[in-house]
Amino acid sequence: MVSGRSRAHYLGMESSEHKIAVGKRLRLTIETLELRQIDVARQFGISPSKLGNWLRGVNYPETLALIEFCDTYKLTMDWFLRGPAAGVPGPLADILWRAGEAAKADAPSKAES
Repeated sequence: MVSGRSRAHYLGMESSEHKIAVGKRLRLTIETLELRQIDVARQFGISPSKLGNWLRGVNYPETLALIEFCDTYKLTMDWFLRGPAAGVPGPLADILWRAGEAAKADAPSKAES
């Protein structure tokens, strides 16, 4: 911790929010690449429920598993941990950005909840 604040705070969010954001980016990437969650879990050598915990932001993905995923699909850790599309190849960055914008548009607003 730096000055009593979590490191995630410097990304503009609290740690629990950061885990959820990482999970959302992992889910978005899996869906955009048209992968099945069961196949991704097998690739990581983990149970589907553990992958589910990562996708929901209950836990962070294991570092070595995420590195393997990035190496396999030509992604960077920056995409998952920081979010900017700068760490993702151009065409995939565009697809991920559009998918993220569409998901935001489909999500109910807080006023509707």
